[in-house]
Amino acid sequence: MNIKFNIIDKINKFDLSPIRYIFFDIEVLTKDMPKTEEAQFPVSCITAYDSFDEETTTWYLGDHLNSEYSMLESFCTYIKEKKPDVLLAWNIDFDYEYSHIF
Repeated sequence: MNIKFNIIDKINKFDLSPIRYIFFDIEVLTKDMPKTEEAQFPVSCITAYDSFDEETTTWYLGDHLNSEYSMLESFCTYIKEKKPDVLLAWNIDFDYEYSHIF
């Protein structure tokens, strides 16, 4: 077997690729820390920061979003539109597991 390799003598410059990340946090309507596997209390607020836009967006139960489902659906639409490379959260184990949206 005869294998040919192309030799790279020198790379003049590495261009960094920007990474888009969304940092999100959820709040749950309860006084105590709920169990993620039960998710028995409604998500009452979601806040997300987009590293490209450098903007913070918040969804909360209230005037425009009258159900937890519509709030989570709106947040999922936001994530699909932004297409982040990475999702981050303050307490990712809790937020990701509790929201059950991804």
